[in-house]
Amino acid sequence: MAQRTTEASVQPGKPVIGPGGFGENVSKDLAELFGLIGSVSSQGIPNGSFELSMNGITPDSWSISLFPGGVVGLDSTTPAHGNRALKITHPGGVGNGGAAVASDYFPIASIQQTSLGFIHWCSSATMKNMVHLSFYTKDKVFISNLTVYDSQDNPPAAVFIICLFEAANIPSNAAFAKVVLTGGDSSINVSGFAYFDGIVFQPVQSSLLLGSEGIPAGFNLPEYVTDSWTYVDAGSVRIIASPAFPILKDVAINLVFNAEGWSYLDAGLQRFRIGSFYSNAVAVPVGAYVTTGPFTLALPANTQYPWLIYQQLQAANLSGRTVSGRKNVFAARATAVW
Repeated sequence: MAQRTTEASVQPGKPVIGPGGFGENVSKDLAELFGLIGSVSSQGIPNGSFELSMNGITPDSWSISLFPGGVVGLDSTTPAHGNRALKITHPGGVGNGGAAVASDYFPIASIQQTSLGFIHWCSSATMKNMVHLSFYTKDKVFISNLTVYDSQDNPPAAVFIICLFEAANIPSNAAFAKVVLTGGDSSINVSGFAYFDGIVFQPVQSSLLLGSEGIPAGFNLPEYVTDSWTYVDAGSVRIIASPAFPILKDVAINLVFNAEGWSYLDAGLQRFRIGSFYSNAVAVPVGAYVTTGPFTLALPANTQYPWLIYQQLQAANLSGRTVSGRKNVFAARATAVW
């Protein structure tokens, strides 16, 4: 960085405004400085630890969308990463909420194995807190959102949560992204404080990879066909950790992946579980195999591994046809690589 605002430039008689003036030099230096902060950050996200704040109240390089009654600030009393953490306040009351706080743009590539990590804790476990990625083209035109955390069972103490992505969940034309942190969504009337810190987006390191029986990172489940009207386990695979994985024993894991399925006559449902922890359910359209998802399966910190991940299927109960005992046939298979 070539500094423009030098001691010589502020001596008496030097121009204050206009080309080459003090004001222009300061503006250019600041613009270049903030650009460098974003581009060389080891976290991959500009000001991902919320250390920088020009006003001392809200974080630089993050935009704030307040919900009614919401307050956003910086907590320097009990931060988990560095000197400051993001603090979002939900005051309580129907229709009130906290805020959604979005990072600046950062570059991504769909062909990279990537992970999003963040530290989170909350004074009220049942507040509705969320984290999602917003994807943009190279011209910064919005493409889509991907939810990686959506919970009303939030940790009371700081926990580092890692989200491992299947490449298929990042749009192929995505060149930039933003992280959006929502504390105290206004749809839920629960007051409290939501905290976020140490936001990291970067290529997956070998110590973060999870594989199944020789598959380096991901899993594969063969086809399973059922006509059950209730959820049934439809095959399983053992998820194992890499040798370096034990260093993450106090870390929560979110697995984000797609699958495939097809239904006959009426759409069935597909989801996944590890022990008593379940992913979201996705309806599978009628017809040939189609990609379904994304599924997000959240595992709390210290979940014992290796893990068995089960595919679960539920066929549609065909209204008006139950007298004959007819059931909908539903098939699915799953492959994930993150």
